[in-house]
Amino acid sequence: MSNIINVYFLNVDFLKDKAIFKKEYNNVLPYRKNKIDALQFEKDKILSLGAEILLQKACLVNNISYKEIEVILNEFGKPFIKNNPFFYSVSHSGSLVMLATAPIELGCDIEYMHDYDINLAKRFYTDDEYQNIIHSLNEKEEFFKTWTKKESYVKSEGQGLKIALNSFSSLKETISSKIIYSEIKDEYCLAISIKSFEEFYIHFN
Repeated sequence: MSNIINVYFLNVDFLKDKAIFKKEYNNVLPYRKNKIDALQFEKDKILSLGAEILLQKACLVNNISYKEIEVILNEFGKPFIKNNPFFYSVSHSGSLVMLATAPIELGCDIEYMHDYDINLAKRFYTDDEYQNIIHSLNEKEEFFKTWTKKESYVKSEGQGLKIALNSFSSLKETISSKIIYSEIKDEYCLAISIKSFEEFYIHFN
């Protein structure tokens, strides 16, 4: 088993062109079309299509025929590719979609660093995380780093909202050792977590 996490990004602004959107939409599997059709807002439809474009690319990199895959959901709504060896996680914010793949369960999260409310930290973070943020050199950056770490960890566990964000601290070693990547790129903050204590390498595609 190769301990490599492949990460893909896509700026979806080009999908605002209706002709391009239609062309790409026609190339995705029925399950994704149904998901896109069920969305109300154009922005959400574009982001959903962007996520599938990245899944197509991930299949190509992993020598899997995209047209032959079957995406299934676990009991908590996390997607998997049936009978195939790679797991994936998707996140989007602003104009960017992020998709990460690995041979084990993982979670990724990306957040556009917009204006924020520190009171959210009081509500969704543990006290040690909150104290770490308000005493940091850059409160905004630390707020979003903590948010993406926690979101990616929850996703990697595959239990959805069953795990409350304030029920664990990303600063504890048993958690932080699974959060293998956290960085700020331009105006975005991103993180990746894995359901393992193994060492993994990250490859950006």
